[in-house]
Amino acid sequence: MSRSAPPRATGPGVWAFPARFRAHAFGWKGTKLATERLKEAVREIKAVHRKDPALAADGAVRLIERLVPAIQDIASSSGSLGKATNRALDTLLDLIAGAPADTKTRSAWSRRGRCPSWPESRCRRGSKAPRG
Repeated sequence: MSRSAPPRATGPGVWAFPARFRAHAFGWKGTKLATERLKEAVREIKAVHRKDPALAADGAVRLIERLVPAIQDIASSSGSLGKATNRALDTLLDLIAGAPADTKTRSAWSRRGRCPSWPESRCRRGSKAPRG
């Protein structure tokens, strides 16, 4: 498996990964593809982080927003997607926490990243994910 650079759109604030993380992007057998796409997205964000940590943190929040709706249809019994997701979230949350941002920006990131695919009523602190 080659570790080539992930595709990167040109221009400030333009990301390549959102096109791959739309709602229902992966079918029920999409574990391998979703895992690869997630790794590519994290690599893209980390590459931007070297030059612009604030932009990378915004990209990390954007990926977190799109992650659940994109992978919700996958039936992964092996746990590989779960492991990849946990690893990605650890990395992304570290980038967000370390980004130079004011309180207003962090508050906006927090609102954007909260329970993206749940109804607003389920987004209270301590609520559990809906079953279904």
